[in-house]
Amino acid sequence: MTGDWRFEVSFFGYPARSYARLAGRNGLVDTTLTLGSRGVRDMGHQIANRGIKPYDGPVWVANHYRAIADMAMSMLQGRCSAEVLPACQINDWMWTQEDIDVLVEDYLKPLRGQTRGPRREAFDQWLPTVVYGVMYD
Repeated sequence: MTGDWRFEVSFFGYPARSYARLAGRNGLVDTTLTLGSRGVRDMGHQIANRGIKPYDGPVWVANHYRAIADMAMSMLQGRCSAEVLPACQINDWMWTQEDIDVLVEDYLKPLRGQTRGPRREAFDQWLPTVVYGVMYD
């Protein structure tokens, strides 16, 4: 399973001249300082084996946990608000309480160390809102 990456955009440039935002070293957000390679793996060979494109090097793909963590940090960089990533959106990718527990303990809590000042305050306000089963009308 992969995180919220856009298959067509990543490999075929669909729609024309679009791109997928990337996290990691030299990306829009870099959570490797805290998370290292947790939740990221090279899918280049699998993509080549499926005939999507020839193997020409690694294609790093995040699992859902890592994609959510990267998106949350990216969104937090742009604002100092607890309205980072609503639980109802996170629950589109997480299906059990156990999933939320892994996300919070193994991915989100470690990221607190990458925040300072008002962003840390916003992160601390946001983190308790990451709960399972929240539904909005």
